[in-house]
Amino acid sequence: MVGTLIQGNTVQASTGPNILLRDNEYGQVVDNYSTGNTGNGGNYGGGILVADQTDVSNRIVIKGNRCKDNAGAGIRIAPDTTLVGQHFIIEGNFCEGNGNHGVLVDNGPGTVVSGNYCLDNTGAGIRLEPLPATGQGDMAATGNVCANNSTYGISCFAESVTITGNRCFDDDAGTQTHGLRIEGTQANYLVVMGNNFLDNATAAISDDGLGTGHVKLNNKGMAGGIVTDNGAFNVSVAANFDVGAKLDLTASDASGRLGLIEQSGDPAALAQWGYLYCKDDGASKTQLRVRFGTGSAVVLATEGAAGSPSHITSIPIGAVAYNALGTNTTVAAADRLYFINLWMPISKSLTGAAVLNGATVGTDKWCYYLANNAGTVVAQSAAAGVTTSGANAFQEIAFTAPYTVAGQSNYWLIIQGNSNTDTLRTVAASTYKCFTGIKTAAAAFGAETSITAPTTFTADLGPIGYVY
Repeated sequence: MVGTLIQGNTVQASTGPNILLRDNEYGQVVDNYSTGNTGNGGNYGGGILVADQTDVSNRIVIKGNRCKDNAGAGIRIAPDTTLVGQHFIIEGNFCEGNGNHGVLVDNGPGTVVSGNYCLDNTGAGIRLEPLPATGQGDMAATGNVCANNSTYGISCFAESVTITGNRCFDDDAGTQTHGLRIEGTQANYLVVMGNNFLDNATAAISDDGLGTGHVKLNNKGMAGGIVTDNGAFNVSVAANFDVGAKLDLTASDASGRLGLIEQSGDPAALAQWGYLYCKDDGASKTQLRVRFGTGSAVVLATEGAAGSPSHITSIPIGAVAYNALGTNTTVAAADRLYFINLWMPISKSLTGAAVLNGATVGTDKWCYYLANNAGTVVAQSAAAGVTTSGANAFQEIAFTAPYTVAGQSNYWLIIQGNSNTDTLRTVAASTYKCFTGIKTAAAAFGAETSITAPTTFTADLGPIGYVY
């Protein structure tokens, strides 16, 4: 049958569906009032039912109807699974207090559900189900209001569904747990954009994670402003819609890798923001950089360069000859510790340290220590000490065991001599910005456990050295 029009009727209290349109193309169900259906809520219950029996139903318009207090769904599209109707328009209807879902689309590729009010229904406000064999959905739910329903505002089991511009909330009994429910292995490749899912009883969205390929963009109430999870490349940009001042970016492909596209320049510093990004270094090499709200951009790594520094130094080394660098300082006594801060830019396993010897070597022994920012010793060289060797040269001494330092953290490089003959080179006045100190009355040689971390610079106390 083609072009049936059902319009302007009041139908109530039937035991089957109040209004049934079957085996029809280009039909219209418009401006009817359907209420009080007493059916069992199954296939033939409800306010308005479009179904197939011997022929396919296609291109049906259901518009401007009021379906209230029916035992089944307010409006239901239930094509026969072998006939597969499609291209239904369900628009501007009012579905309230029904004993099943407000609008239920069992399957119907090409269906658009828009501008409907679905309130206080026992099931979901709108429920979208796929073709059982394939999961095909190809449906859209847009501009609907779903409030105070017993389960969800919108419930989606189908593939390739667009859900945009809907308002789903509960301001009554708190029975509508989520604005949107995504469920099942067939719920793949959804676009969920520009919805307002605030004020539901439990959360904005419930996703059982069995589907894949979703894009969720700027939905109010979500933890993320942009979220994709297509199974190959995943991105979450958190809270850029309704929080604004905080950005959380995580991205990975199937191997868990992070990918960043090279940017044209450094971002402007913005309070409470941190940027991790890639930029050309001016010589056609990609750099990985970080920029915080204060300070300059910091280069973490450059294409073609070593992944991490082999030596982390207490001051810049190389511009001045070693025999002229700093002050040639005599260790005062065996109970003296000399120390300087070391900033660790990255996490790294350290196996030893080195200090720049002075002009006099060969008599005393050195013991090196590494302390954390609080001053607690976390690594050291052999307690027996190593005889100094190499005038005006760096003397490397291994730690007794490797130690992994935390990146972006401060540590202290400490040296102790067993007598007062040999010299080391220390940071002179008016040369470098750092913190230095000395501990008198230290523990026995090779047995120190802590220092009091200084907060000022004192000339001729900080050893020039590095860790490796």
